[in-house]
Amino acid sequence: MSNNFLSLELSSEMHCIVDKALHIVYVNPAFCSVIPTEFSQKKIERHNFLQIVVSKERDNVKQFFQNLQAGKVHYFKCEICNTLNDVVFFNAKVFLDNATQYYHIVGQIQLERENTLARFKRFFDLSLLNMMVVLDAQGKFVLANKGFLDIMGFEWQDVQQSFISDIVHQEEQEELKNFIISLKDIEGQVRTIISRCITKTKGFRWISWRFLFIKEYFYATANDITEIKLQEIEIQSLLKKTISLNQTLESQNEELTQKEEELRRMVFDLQRTLEELEQRNFELDQFVYKTSHDLRAPLTSILGLVNIAKIDNQDINRLMEYFNMIEKSTQKLEQFINSMLEYLKAGRSEAQSQKIDFYELVNSCLEDLKYIKNANRLHTTITSEGVPNFYSDYLRLKIIFNNIISNAVKYQLDRGELIKSYLQIHLDFTNPAQATITFEDNGIGIEEAYLSKVFDMFFRATEKSDGSGLGMYIVKQTVHKLNGTIQIKSRYGEGTKITLVIPNSLPQNE
Repeated sequence: MSNNFLSLELSSEMHCIVDKALHIVYVNPAFCSVIPTEFSQKKIERHNFLQIVVSKERDNVKQFFQNLQAGKVHYFKCEICNTLNDVVFFNAKVFLDNATQYYHIVGQIQLERENTLARFKRFFDLSLLNMMVVLDAQGKFVLANKGFLDIMGFEWQDVQQSFISDIVHQEEQEELKNFIISLKDIEGQVRTIISRCITKTKGFRWISWRFLFIKEYFYATANDITEIKLQEIEIQSLLKKTISLNQTLESQNEELTQKEEELRRMVFDLQRTLEELEQRNFELDQFVYKTSHDLRAPLTSILGLVNIAKIDNQDINRLMEYFNMIEKSTQKLEQFINSMLEYLKAGRSEAQSQKIDFYELVNSCLEDLKYIKNANRLHTTITSEGVPNFYSDYLRLKIIFNNIISNAVKYQLDRGELIKSYLQIHLDFTNPAQATITFEDNGIGIEEAYLSKVFDMFFRATEKSDGSGLGMYIVKQTVHKLNGTIQIKSRYGEGTKITLVIPNSLPQNE
């Protein structure tokens, strides 16, 4: 690919370059995603730009280009052919390049009316869900997201004119057809079905579908459960073999030695399957532990406010204030749960980059933690140097900051009234490629013998800790997700210093 077109390939705007005769020289993927499939990037030289304009507007568009002045940007709007099943207008600006004598066209689409299907297509394009499709009332494909196409090995043109029953195993086609028909009688209700779907390479995948019929369209999400089904089939097969073996042992004692060996092999296979299931359960336990660790602070705040309200129950205005504070903490708890779910999704994909306001991030963490014991005693300051034009994953950064600041609150060292507990946060943006963030407190510190174990799962460096021992483990795992590094220095009885180095995922156009 030419370097000249590389930035256009990544652009979310529709780009098209045509010669003086309006023959297409180049279109980018954003343009190809809207226009009919025959206008692929590999076939652009076969078409004239007027072919993607609806016939009633071609003369006007042709006249527009003939009257263009070189070196000036002009604007036009025309209705174009598309795959959105709607009236679509192309709002564009165009200029004629004197050097190449090419017209450069840049624009975006505008729907004449915002119909449901068009909204769903944009949702599908951005969806984090695994597999999604839309079918018309007869079960014909209307839309399919990238997750579905990738798992099944198809291109959109492979299924564009097909019915969903066409990709289902012959033995299950009738069941699926009847299932789809029945959905029309229960519009708005979700129903599930599992079917074997044929891939482009003529293999098959077990797909678990969740269907919904609304206003002449079927909407479906799906998960690939092939590995689970194959394991079930394998276990069922092993169980059948075990039963058969026992029957054979009863009737054919002379083959006892051979059958015992076969049984041992099957037991080994079953043990291996159980070990895999045990590993999955362990991973689930890890998630539960991690979540409970970070949910404890807001729950403690809520319980504390309830106890205060019980004691100070004479003043109705004060009680209402407590209720408002409880409601606020409960809302934050709900937000945190939603954030953890988003974090799980993000853990399976690339980091979602956005510009980070570190002052807002720190204040948000302090707000989350303000009701835990002794939070008001910790004096937190933020300093920075350099230009803070920093992009990263906000959710993951908040998980890191929340855990570190929470530890600074919990493990303060009481030095009396004259010496206050503090947490100093310094942000260094002098290197545009990264942010160096230091957290320094004067808390109880960590004994040198324990420093190498701080990031281990379930490790607690002090008996004063009432946590699960997962906080710093989560911090390190999250830092690694961001391709960053973390270092910790501490002197027992004096304090702790943590240094993070996080790469800047600044967009190329910034």
